[in-house]
Amino acid sequence: MDQVQNTNSNDSEYYQLVATYKQQDLPKLYSQIATSKDMADEMGPFLSDRNKKWVSRIEDKMSKSTVFFAVGAGHLWGDAGVIALLRKEGYTVEPVR
Repeated sequence: MDQVQNTNSNDSEYYQLVATYKQQDLPKLYSQIATSKDMADEMGPFLSDRNKKWVSRIEDKMSKSTVFFAVGAGHLWGDAGVIALLRKEGYTVEPVR
C-alpha cells in the first residue's frame, strides 16, 4: 500500500536504480538495493540464498548446451552474487557491453 500511496518517493528510488544500472556500477547498485526500505530484511533469502541454489542449476544447464541466462542485476554483485559464485567454481565471467 505504501508503494501505491507514495509514488513520488518510489519513482525517485527507481530512477536512481536505473541510472546506476546503466552505469554498470554493480557495487553501488547492490548497496542501493540492500538499503531499500522494501528489501532490507529480505536480502539473504531473496538474493544470497537463491544465488547459491542457482549456481548448480546454471552449471547443469551449461554442461548440456550453450545457454543465455538473464538474472536481475541485484543478483550479480557481492561475495554471494552469481558472478563471484561462478568464478569460485572456476568459470570466467565477463560483462557484455
